[in-house]
Amino acid sequence: MNEAQFESILSDYGDTVYRVALHILCSVPDAEDAVQQTFTKLWVSDKHYDSEEHLRRWLIRVAVNECKKELRSPRRRIAPLDDAQAEPEFVNDEYREVWEKVKALDPKYRTAVYLRYYEGYTAEEIAKMTGSTASTVRTRLMRARERLKTLLGGDGDD
Repeated sequence: MNEAQFESILSDYGDTVYRVALHILCSVPDAEDAVQQTFTKLWVSDKHYDSEEHLRRWLIRVAVNECKKELRSPRRRIAPLDDAQAEPEFVNDEYREVWEKVKALDPKYRTAVYLRYYEGYTAEEIAKMTGSTASTVRTRLMRARERLKTLLGGDGDD
């Protein structure tokens, strides 16, 4: 891979990889580190990618693995996701409330929710990216929805 190809890939997928890392780690500096590690692995990799989607999935898989390493790290810094530059713009307060509740979920649930509802992946695709089974992903999505319903004060009829 030459420098121009690498810069093109970074331009195309850098934001996606950053958002995945940010949703898992809830820390801007840690997410930036995970992105840097992900793209460093891409640079030194001699792997051939069959398609753009294959490359995108590979990048997300590597980013998820880097985030998992960071979460297991003994020097893990827990920092709230309060940076103004990291906070997305919301159309209304209801969306902001949902965002806050999703951030409060356990990382395994937060990752599944993000990849399913924001990136649009199926349970099977998420399973491949996270090293889980599709059944585990579906269970995590179900539990995340239940927790979000409780956190958001749902009455169970929604």
